[in-house]
Amino acid sequence: MTHPVQLRSRLDVRDLITVGVLAAVALVISVIVGVASATTVIGAFFYTAVAAFFVSIVFLLAAVRIRKTGTLFLMGTIVSLPGLTTGNIVGVAACAVGWLLADVIAGHYTHRARIVVAYVAGSTFQFTGYTLPLFLSAGEHLTTRNGTYRLSDEAIQEYLSYVTWPVFVGATLLTAVLSAAGALLSARVIRKHFRKAGLVR
Repeated sequence: MTHPVQLRSRLDVRDLITVGVLAAVALVISVIVGVASATTVIGAFFYTAVAAFFVSIVFLLAAVRIRKTGTLFLMGTIVSLPGLTTGNIVGVAACAVGWLLADVIAGHYTHRARIVVAYVAGSTFQFTGYTLPLFLSAGEHLTTRNGTYRLSDEAIQEYLSYVTWPVFVGATLLTAVLSAAGALLSARVIRKHFRKAGLVR
């Protein structure tokens, strides 16, 4: 499905405000999911996958409402910024690169399928960007930042027991699957309700 759009249009002030508001909503949802996921150690590794399902409606709403290059990049980068509070600079930078790639995939935001694929790519890169430093360092990334996380020795050891490549691959695949499921469901909801209400084009 395609929609008419000005191919050379750029994000204006109103668009940036919309992105900011929707990114804030996505952050709130992510925090709620994060708190729920943190009740178990393994849940922390699958947090991004679950969050990607629930925030998909916000990302797709931004994409189809604004329909301008840079939308997904800004949304994803803003949502990734909390990673800086734990010193994960490399991870946040990797997330930004991933959402930049997602923006390239979305193109001019005229094809729903490309927007869905772009969201899945961005979400998957966000997970790998956040967690790859932890897995590549065999957990040292976590232990050297325990002053930030404030975990007990027992909790750290339990976390480290999950720092394995099978867990990384499994969580990556789950992120791709849940983000795709969320995006497809969100696309239907937007088409059925938001478009009929005239809230999106």
